[in-house]
Amino acid sequence: MFKLQENFDDPTPNGIINQRLITHLSLITQYVELSENEKKALFDLLILIGKKLASVWLHYQKYASLEDQLIEEAEKKPITSEQRVIKLEHSEELFFEFDEFLIQVKSCLDYLVKIPAIFIGPEKWSLRTFASKGEDVIKALQNNVPAPYKEKAKVAIDFIKKSHQWLGATIKARDKINHFIDGGINFEYFTVCLIKDADKKQLRIPMWSNKQSIRSVMDVIWSNLFRLCEDLIGIFIWFRMKKGYAFFHGASDDMDSVESPWKVKSKEQMDDIVRKGAWNEIELWE
Repeated sequence: MFKLQENFDDPTPNGIINQRLITHLSLITQYVELSENEKKALFDLLILIGKKLASVWLHYQKYASLEDQLIEEAEKKPITSEQRVIKLEHSEELFFEFDEFLIQVKSCLDYLVKIPAIFIGPEKWSLRTFASKGEDVIKALQNNVPAPYKEKAKVAIDFIKKSHQWLGATIKARDKINHFIDGGINFEYFTVCLIKDADKKQLRIPMWSNKQSIRSVMDVIWSNLFRLCEDLIGIFIWFRMKKGYAFFHGASDDMDSVESPWKVKSKEQMDDIVRKGAWNEIELWE
């Protein structure tokens, strides 16, 4: 008897989570010094991180779809200066989707922080949460990583430091909406309406700041979260790369591409590529 089991249904365009994060990084393990148990642990964790990323993406898409619907309704019933009574409705659904979006982002990061234990051992890596905007992860990379991986750990630290700004803003928003820190997030933020005067009209949507909407920020957070997961997992896979192979990161801004930035090449191929200046080498040869 054969059993077919579907582990993950990817809702993203082109299935980028499955293609780039799960399938590609799983296939790369053939070039990595890992036991069968370690490969299984990595695959299972990739599936779980993929599910969390899918949840983040779905809440973002639901928010965007609902906001479009509310904008369409607002355009049909604009608010004018002639009205004696103005009725404003605050969208609970937008509030709910943004709240769940932030929760799933943090949950995804908490799964991500368990990846290093597979490659350096659970006795060396005991972090359970992605706390303090990644500062705890940086400290662990500086203090807990075995000597052979110290130089490679610096690359992981650099990726996390580059994410400080969006991580800080995201965690701050989550704390405000979930823990009511700094007065929480006012429910009035989640109002969509169209104000129409004689010579102009003004559409109001939920805003993150005076210049950026919440929807726009959700898009940025989604993209940055996906790249952080993809980059950090790739770096830890690189920790245990077999001798004779080079690992490259060909950075790309195309979030719709199914092609992973992580590439594996032989030493001979690497030498030829570096000579041509096509990629920057990050491998360390002993």
